[in-house]
Amino acid sequence: MTLPLDGIRVVEIGHSIAAPYGALVLAELGAEVIKVERPGVGDDARGWGAPVEGTSATFHAMNRLKRSVTVDVKSDEGRETIRRLATISDVIIQNQKPG
Repeated sequence: MTLPLDGIRVVEIGHSIAAPYGALVLAELGAEVIKVERPGVGDDARGWGAPVEGTSATFHAMNRLKRSVTVDVKSDEGRETIRRLATISDVIIQNQKPG
C-alpha cells in the first residue's frame, strides 16, 4: 500500500509532545522520520508516568514508526551531523528553545 508521504524524509529535533506528535502524523502518512535525541537523557517524555519496558507509555505512543539517533547538538560534530541530515531530508521539525 502506498501512503501519501512515501519517499519523504523528516528530521525531528524535538521533545515532549508538540514536535513528536507532528512528526508522528507525518510518519503515519508514510514519511520516514528520524528523531534526534540528546545524549544521556533523550526526550523528556521518556520519564513521564509509569514505564513500559523502561520508558513511558507516552514516549512510546508519540514515537512509534520513527528511527532514533543521539546527537549532541551543542558540539561542533553534532551540529555537522544535523547539517548532513538536513541536506538529505525534506522536512525539519523542531521545538527547541532559541540558541
